[in-house]
Amino acid sequence: MKSGWEPATVWQWVKVHKGFSVLLLCQLVVLLCLMAGLFRAESVVEVLPQNFAESAAKNSSDYPDEYVAQLAEDGLQVQVAWDIKYSESDETAQLATLFSVPVALRSGAYEMVIEYWTDSATADKIAAQVTLEEERFEELVYGDAVLLKGGDYAVEGRVWVPLGANASQVVVQVTPQGECDFTIQRIVLHEQRIYRVVRLLACLLFFAIVDAVGYCLFARDGAGGRAFCKKHSVAFALALVCILACLPFFGDGLLRGDDIAFHLTRIIQVAYSMKAGQFPVRLYTDALNGFGYASPLYYCDLFLYLPAILYNCMVPLQLCYKIYGVVVTSLTCVFCYQGLKHLNLSVRAAAAGTTIYLLAGYRLVNVFLRFAVGEYTAMMWLPLVVWGIYAIYTRSKISWRDWLPLAIGMAGIVQCHVISFELVCLFLVFFCVLAAKKTFKRETFLALTKAAFVALGLSLWFLVPMFWSMATQDIEVTKRLMKDFQTNGASLYQILGLFSGQKGANSLGTLGASMVLGALLAIMVLLYQDHWGKQAPERKILLQSALMMSGICVLFAWRLFPWNSLLSRVEGTFLHKLLALPQFPWRYLTIATMLLSIAAAVSLDVLWEWKPVVCKSVLAGLVSVAVLYTALFGYNLYQVRSQTTLYADIPQSWNSIGASEYLLPGTVDRNRVRPQSDQESLTIKWYDKVDGVTYVTLENTSDEEAVVILPVYDYGNYYAQDTEGTRFPLETTENSLLQFTVPAGYTGAIAIKYKEPILWRGAELVSLVTGIGLVCGAWRGRKKEQL
Repeated sequence: MKSGWEPATVWQWVKVHKGFSVLLLCQLVVLLCLMAGLFRAESVVEVLPQNFAESAAKNSSDYPDEYVAQLAEDGLQVQVAWDIKYSESDETAQLATLFSVPVALRSGAYEMVIEYWTDSATADKIAAQVTLEEERFEELVYGDAVLLKGGDYAVEGRVWVPLGANASQVVVQVTPQGECDFTIQRIVLHEQRIYRVVRLLACLLFFAIVDAVGYCLFARDGAGGRAFCKKHSVAFALALVCILACLPFFGDGLLRGDDIAFHLTRIIQVAYSMKAGQFPVRLYTDALNGFGYASPLYYCDLFLYLPAILYNCMVPLQLCYKIYGVVVTSLTCVFCYQGLKHLNLSVRAAAAGTTIYLLAGYRLVNVFLRFAVGEYTAMMWLPLVVWGIYAIYTRSKISWRDWLPLAIGMAGIVQCHVISFELVCLFLVFFCVLAAKKTFKRETFLALTKAAFVALGLSLWFLVPMFWSMATQDIEVTKRLMKDFQTNGASLYQILGLFSGQKGANSLGTLGASMVLGALLAIMVLLYQDHWGKQAPERKILLQSALMMSGICVLFAWRLFPWNSLLSRVEGTFLHKLLALPQFPWRYLTIATMLLSIAAAVSLDVLWEWKPVVCKSVLAGLVSVAVLYTALFGYNLYQVRSQTTLYADIPQSWNSIGASEYLLPGTVDRNRVRPQSDQESLTIKWYDKVDGVTYVTLENTSDEEAVVILPVYDYGNYYAQDTEGTRFPLETTENSLLQFTVPAGYTGAIAIKYKEPILWRGAELVSLVTGIGLVCGAWRGRKKEQL
């Protein structure tokens, strides 16, 4: 049999599609050039102190009394005597910048390593700021400024040169900040080959999307194109909805969201930890100036591994986050659409419900206003939970396909946001109690049990370390009892307001216009249940359940709900902690958003069969309102939130650990980044942290033992060992730092490493086996069904 792509056939296709063929040829040339570039040697550019000689001499002559920059044997020395009269007369005054001689950089991504020394031992002193600039064109070379902090010996930065650019006049700029003296030993710019691979794959993906869309819409004949669009109209419509829901991601930078610093710090720290060989990531060993932070033990980072891997592939930080946001939004669309379809709803109703869910006010607030990564990722998994529960409670014969969505959905939620998981569990228990007659039927109960055990197995790798840590560590979050829970609730105007102005764009507890109107539609349809309820009893029950439980969620989120009265009765008890777990009452709107989307979709489906003419107008109105609300939300968002561009790192002025929930007790000056000891006879010759491992070289010249306190929080599971293999027992200070005892007359180098307990590794193995077993079981199940 002849293939459909014989040379003659290909040539005929080319003649018919000449324009498209030229486009494919141009793309092929670009891809071949990028592929050839993969084998080129990496570029390494070294900027030595001598490169600043001319600039140093000029600045020293201009500022002889306040500013001395000179070449020495150990590097470029900058001595600062910043006179107070300058800062008093001009708050914007700064020391003159040192410029290197121009260097050439090829297109690509560069890791910049700056080796330096300062006369300050504390990290709160900033010696200088280092930037790169191309003399001929602005932003031809881009990247964030690199700060030289006291207490460090080297710092890394990132620099990018766009594809095809000729950056031949790149100048390294060193601007002293006047807080301490410093010496720059050398600056090395090392091109990263992995970025070439990333750039090739990105072009390949972009070309594939452009070619697929272009071929379907333009390269086909008119009738074929129209038929294709009609056949895939729902996919096209939902793709447009996804683009609209992601529109703020397409700006030049990131908007300054409430939790932006915390979550971007998580991405960076996960990337650093993975690069250092820690997998899965349990502790941010480099966070807080090297003191460490145990966020991953309590706030799972699993889904942030995607942007972290991209970051390690030299993708700019802001783009890593944007890709994550687009991926989560797209998967939310897919899961929601499939979930609604499996509620026995029509394609039309499922697409409308998905649109309302994606463009819901509360979801947009989580994504773009609060930067609540965990919460809007949890909202991605909620449709699977609803899908699974509906299937289990409505099927007469329950198969693995029915309970599997519930298991995957619950495992997904707990591994992205524990608070959302607790809320979902609360409402699942409530629902199971309401439907107790069905719940305790053998087949239903067995399906729920299977889903629970599979979800537990998939999540055990995270849950075991979390509960272990909660039992052994006295962190801040376990001691907090919410006193202002009720006052953080939302007003009815915030919850039910249709459109918000610029000030209202900062409202955290809002459902949005389409969600509120969809709820009103559901109530109206339910009021006329006598006309359709007997013909569709399952839809009637589904609509009633969704409205009732979403109403409870709105009630709980309302500021006037008597939370204070309840909490005052159980103050300080476990029940107090349980009731106030959400931290903010408006978090109940997470579940309300999902349930009201279901209610709106069911109402549209009922209305289409009952009054199709009316339904067309209502459907068009709801979708139009959702689009209008999203556009207005985006406009107001850009008015009230400043735009921030981040390429490599988090600005030092930002609070990067959230509300410090996972800090250990005790007051610590985290700017003191060197080991401390009360014994004068103990000399600390060297201290550094490399790939998450703490290294300290010391000498004890006395006849007595000496105690060394390390600037490292004791989250457990650390061990110390010197180069000879001698173990040093670690202890905890009153302010939760690590300390160990150095024997009399000891001289040597000691490494302090973090290592997971065997029990945690066992839990990881169980989760791995569960995941593999799930995939194999699903594959075998499908094979059996096909036979």
